[in-house]
Amino acid sequence: MALIHDGNTAVLCVAGSKVSVGQMAFLIRRTSGIVCVAITSERAKGLDLSPQAILPFDPMRPVFTESVDAAVGVTTGISAADRVATVKVLASPEGRPRDLAEPGHVFPVVVHPNGVLGRAKHAEASWDLVALAGCGDGAVFATVMNDDGSVSDRTSWSKLAAEFAFPTLSITEVVKERLIGHLELEEVETTSVEIRGVRLRAQVFETATGEGVLLRYGDANGYGEVFVHRTCTVGDILGSDGCSCHEELHASIDRIIEIGAGTLVQLPSGTVGGCGRLGDQDLSGSSNFQAAG
Repeated sequence: MALIHDGNTAVLCVAGSKVSVGQMAFLIRRTSGIVCVAITSERAKGLDLSPQAILPFDPMRPVFTESVDAAVGVTTGISAADRVATVKVLASPEGRPRDLAEPGHVFPVVVHPNGVLGRAKHAEASWDLVALAGCGDGAVFATVMNDDGSVSDRTSWSKLAAEFAFPTLSITEVVKERLIGHLELEEVETTSVEIRGVRLRAQVFETATGEGVLLRYGDANGYGEVFVHRTCTVGDILGSDGCSCHEELHASIDRIIEIGAGTLVQLPSGTVGGCGRLGDQDLSGSSNFQAAG
């Protein structure tokens, strides 16, 4: 089990294929009790899970499907053992739609197809961490809470992690691992550019889908507040009114300059347009999160 945070809130995360009844019981006691499982869109389709309606749609919000229980081998579905049984169905490549019942006590969340590089949130970070560990599809996660029912802040979840010796990672660190260790990143050159009257360091790197840029300002030894942006040709370059990519890109740069330190990770689109889409859901634009430490 690990703790993943965005600098403010945190989740406890464990691989769906590995979770035990004891771990699930701990998760239920020390979190909101809303047990989520991060899965891919392919897995959701294979299990015939329909997304809940999100009105209005927000590309940075989690994409929940209908809640589920295992169809067999459970009682009410709410116990730790029952929820583990449900998670095993979601995480197993052998799981089929007939193995699940709706509604239930476990909440699948469909992650962005590019993981934290497409949406830098707890669900994607949990899924990426489990995938990087070679533990297959399905990452169980839940938000850490205080005894009084409030959401745990940095002070509180840091104490929890220390007490139980949980590995602690920021979403920033997951992004860095994806970028540096798993995208065939190769540095091309490092230079500086002037934007809004200030100098920013620009590190150009190669990935499997083209060139990207790490644009950094402030502390040379840290990343500060990090924004992830996927290049959109029609929005970033042509300034199309059809998407908000151009505005979001420059808003990210303005924010980095305003706070005095930060990093913009500009990723290649891999497509002509650049806007990532999952069905009718627009997943383009910048996503930001607070760096660790």
